[in-house]
Amino acid sequence: AELLRAEDDALAKQKKKRKKKKKHAAAAAPEEAVSATKTPEDAIAALPPPPDCPRTPELASDASDTPGASPSGVETRDFDEELDEDAFLEGLDAALAAAGLGADERTRAILAREGVDASSLATLGDGDLLDLELQAGARGKLRRWASHRRCAEVEPPDWLTCPLSKELFDDPVVLPADGRTYERARIVAWLDDHGSSPFTWSPATGADVVSNRNILEAADAFRAGAFRC
Repeated sequence: AELLRAEDDALAKQKKKRKKKKKHAAAAAPEEAVSATKTPEDAIAALPPPPDCPRTPELASDASDTPGASPSGVETRDFDEELDEDAFLEGLDAALAAAGLGADERTRAILAREGVDASSLATLGDGDLLDLELQAGARGKLRRWASHRRCAEVEPPDWLTCPLSKELFDDPVVLPADGRTYERARIVAWLDDHGSSPFTWSPATGADVVSNRNILEAADAFRAGAFRC
């Protein structure tokens, strides 16, 4: 009987020890699970903050960052602006020379100061020229120059151009087969290739063409400035 009681006591002690081990294991399991789910970012965030470092003083902005300024602070002009100004003055000088004002420094200085280029100069009216305080002689020459320039840009009328080349006549001829006027070289080349009028397809040859003196005189007059304005 004593042996049986001793065995029962030993078994009871073993059961108590096993229960204590299970409690310790259950308590440690949540901590291990939490540590297993931590990311590197969490670990970095958990680190203590670094000690404060002295801030580096901000550098003064370089003068070269400012448009139109050199590193030394001296105001400069952009290279593209210099090229634009050179082109502007060259165009203005050419326009004044064409108007007969190439030696008129006063007019040049006024137009350059006001930024009037050659294209704008051709569009100025009498009131604009007065507002610029140009002298009467200069105003008259600029008006005539502007008028001639506008006229020079006028395209010749259709009746003064060859229907094949679309250019102003130099040697106009009439083709009797259709009664139309052509540039001689163009219509002769056409007739050599096709043997007929380009409009009516009536048979014709280069020998059939006749000079058109009236159209030639009109074309020459247009070249001289007539029919333009």
